[in-house]
Amino acid sequence: MSVSISNIEEIQRLLLAYAAGDYHVRADISALLDERDMILSGVNMLGEELQATTVSRDYFSGIYNAVSNMVLVLSLKGEIEDSNSAVLELLGYQKEKLKGQSIDILVNGENGSFFGSAKRRLGKEGASARWETQLVATDNKKIPVSCSFSRIVDKNDKLEGYLVVAEDITERKETEKLIVRTIVETQDNEQKRVANDLHDSLGQELSTVKLLLTAINIDGQSSDGKYVEAFETCKNLLDKSIENIRAICFNLMPASLEKGGIEAALEELVHKQGQHDLIGFTLKVPDKIPSLDKSLEIAIYRVTQEFISNSIKHAKASLISLHLFLDQGFVQFDIEDNGIGFEVAGKEHHGGRGLSTMSSRVKAFNGCFNLSSTVGKGTKLSIRFQIKREDGET
Repeated sequence: MSVSISNIEEIQRLLLAYAAGDYHVRADISALLDERDMILSGVNMLGEELQATTVSRDYFSGIYNAVSNMVLVLSLKGEIEDSNSAVLELLGYQKEKLKGQSIDILVNGENGSFFGSAKRRLGKEGASARWETQLVATDNKKIPVSCSFSRIVDKNDKLEGYLVVAEDITERKETEKLIVRTIVETQDNEQKRVANDLHDSLGQELSTVKLLLTAINIDGQSSDGKYVEAFETCKNLLDKSIENIRAICFNLMPASLEKGGIEAALEELVHKQGQHDLIGFTLKVPDKIPSLDKSLEIAIYRVTQEFISNSIKHAKASLISLHLFLDQGFVQFDIEDNGIGFEVAGKEHHGGRGLSTMSSRVKAFNGCFNLSSTVGKGTKLSIRFQIKREDGET
């Protein structure tokens, strides 16, 4: 089969058009359907396939960059090969700066490698793995995300890479914090009401009964031994009941917290605990603490109560140290015991209600919660909150 110069020029014209992206260009096919027409038909088919492929690619690219979720394509080594517009907009990166970088540079709060952890999760969970983490923007802002990790395979089911889809859940997290904070404040207000009611009603009534009982005794003039014994028993029971009510009121809402603030409340708590338990306390507070939101003071106090309770019940500690201090616009509270310690990782996933309650209280006020423990050496909790001025600014 021979190909004329004119046929070569026609084929060349088509290929140049396709190379320039003009996939719609076609050669005219005559009615003869000879060798020339067969060659040109083949080239036309190439143009049709290129056009269909390009339309599909452009359509996918449009969807890829239009979705609000962040999408990253990773190599088999966990290097970023591509990222959609949402990644660039929300994290502030340039695409060329991300390409070739490890996905680990974007992730905060993972133990070790995010990519290694993601592959392990994928091996356990099947087709895709999903969990919550944080992505770090160029300004170091941490964005909470719900992250999905899955495999990318070709038509022969050969693994070619991985796909990461991350949904920004900042708004959802803020709503969760608001809900938790509302629940916490409602509980605290109810405890305050109950404490006041107990103190002002039942406490006062028991004190009045004690006075009346003492008056009835007429200075102990009765010679009836049974009467004297019954009187002393009633008096002791009343004294114990009044003492218990005062302790209940203090645990529900100490008056010192309402009147004197967190410093006075901590001092009173340490003093009372030191009297009743075989455990020592040290407390350090700055000379002057800025006025904190009352709900925040209550949160710090409740966390302290929970930590001390756990140390007394479980840690076998002989000393608990408390340190409240200010640091560049933040208030930080460290509390540490010298008890037996425990495995924090196990408690985080299978722990009791106390640890979860402390963490929820702190995070409800946008605080940082950091619990560390070493078996045989004790446990330390650090909580940190940004201080707000009276005008609401930080």
